Amino acid sequence: MGKETEQGIKRLVSIIIPVYNVEAVLRRCIDSIFNQSFLYFELLLINDGSSDSSGRICDEYAKSDSRVRVIHKENAGPSSARNLGIQAAAGKYIMFCDSDDYVHPLWCETMLNTIVKHPRAMVVSDVFRVEDGIVKEDARRNTGEIEVEESYFSLYKKGISAYTVNKIYDADIIRKNRLMFMEDCRFSEDAAFNAEYCRYCEEIVYIRKQLYYYVQNTESLMNRYHADLFSLHFLPFWCRLPLIKEKELGEYCDIWLYQFQHLFGNVFDARNSMTFLQKLQYNHRMMNTKEFRYCLEHAAGKNENSLSLRILKTHNYYLCWIFNKLVQFKQRIKSKK
Repeated sequence: MGKETEQGIKRLVSIIIPVYNVEAVLRRCIDSIFNQSFLYFELLLINDGSSDSSGRICDEYAKSDSRVRVIHKENAGPSSARNLGIQAAAGKYIMFCDSDDYVHPLWCETMLNTIVKHPRAMVVSDVFRVEDGIVKEDARRNTGEIEVEESYFSLYKKGISAYTVNKIYDADIIRKNRLMFMEDCRFSEDAAFNAEYCRYCEEIVYIRKQLYYYVQNTESLMNRYHADLFSLHFLPFWCRLPLIKEKELGEYCDIWLYQFQHLFGNVFDARNSMTFLQKLQYNHRMMNTKEFRYCLEHAAGKNENSLSLRILKTHNYYLCWIFNKLVQFKQRIKSKK
């Protein structure tokens, strides 16, 4: 094999890992990359201004393996780190991994083989969820079958559309369409990036195999309390909407109407410093946003009874709150009988 050919193979896949203050778990992540069955990748470690020893650990790996490149930068968040990794990547394909997670030995090889067979597809694998060190395996999601999805919506309902770490991307599609992660956004920026990327794909291919170990971190951004959590969900709602077919819209809005109603409860979290009246006023404003109104207008109504829908359509949260309290009171009375 000639030197140029060998170099080209080594750069076939660029794996990008944003790194920030993860010294306790970083080696586990990087070692899982080196344990891949596919060897011809470059690993881009983007040290996003870590204040612990994470940067030094990255440099150690770069010294020991020529496939590793380290970029040190000031802290600006994971989206900024991923964007820098995309700019620096030399591979035909791009994959992402989070530094507090780890991957299956067949992660890269399986994803690469699939996108080679389906070059214009968004290729998606399933994931393991790791909670308190326990790996949640699902036999239904781990058969190894490869399926062409009917639509983006079917992928969305599986709960794996938002991740970047269970996908492989064509670098040309990203660069030609100037796709970037939203650096001013710290919530659902992955979902927005994937939805935009999917618009340039001709099909969606689902690998029914859990190839990525997603470690549930109670201290992560997703699990921290957000007083304005309701409005943070506007982006993931709108970014997916262009990919939803007309026949799917009612069910999509049913899902989001249920989600938005569930989010009304967030304002009553004990960590919220608002007065009780301010909390009611906040939810009343949210009920009158264009997002909630859109869902209510287009929902099929399968998740709501007719009385609940009529009350929701008043767009009066105070009335909804009273109604829910009456329902809860009635349920308590019944349970005591």
